[in-house]
Amino acid sequence: MLTSNEIVSALENDQFEFYYQPKVSLVTGKVYGAEALIRLVAPDGTVIMPDQFIPVAEQSSLIKSITRHMFLKLVRDMLALKKIGPLTVSFNVSVRDFEDDTLAKLILETLDATKLPSELFQLELTETATLEAGDVVKENMMLLVDAGLNMAMDDFGMGYSSLDTLSKWPFSTIKLDQGLISRMFHSEKSLTIVETSIRMAHELGVYVVAEGVETQAQYQRLLETGCTRIQGYWISRPVPLPQYTS
Repeated sequence: MLTSNEIVSALENDQFEFYYQPKVSLVTGKVYGAEALIRLVAPDGTVIMPDQFIPVAEQSSLIKSITRHMFLKLVRDMLALKKIGPLTVSFNVSVRDFEDDTLAKLILETLDATKLPSELFQLELTETATLEAGDVVKENMMLLVDAGLNMAMDDFGMGYSSLDTLSKWPFSTIKLDQGLISRMFHSEKSLTIVETSIRMAHELGVYVVAEGVETQAQYQRLLETGCTRIQGYWISRPVPLPQYTS
């Protein structure tokens, strides 16, 4: 686990990068977007995964600094992505990012300056995070939703009150947790949750993305159950921007 000082140093030296994992539509068979996943690339080229620094950052205000820094980098990447067509890119945010309106204002001002369409950006938030959100957090998030950004509930199906949370927040997408996907062939309960969630999403007019798809058998079963969007190693691992656009 990295220390706070090491995270500060990484920020100062611009060592954080986004790796992009494609999302594919099972309707068209084409890539329609990606999830931007943060990585720390050390000077020797070692790629450090977020579980080695995000928990420490979450315990301090560093998470806010990281999110602001990475959003500006995301915008630069999105301007480069324009050459391969309009793609929706999701990025993870924390409840702590919205304890004040600093991030919301930065996002709105940056999108206005760059003229990038707000609907190309999607905020990913876990159910646990929404349960912890107070009124101020929700109000600041709603500034972005009202401006046209989309919201996705990450790890859907893993919490205790996903349906209640879904009814209270303006989520346009739910992401089926990869644990459910991996257990589909070994647990009837997991398969039932997956199938029921997909049907419910269609009835609510909410997109559903199955994440963590790693085999053709999983892909085929999801296709048969009516899932329309997937991501996972079976499609592609997260890759640096140059590799994603090549």
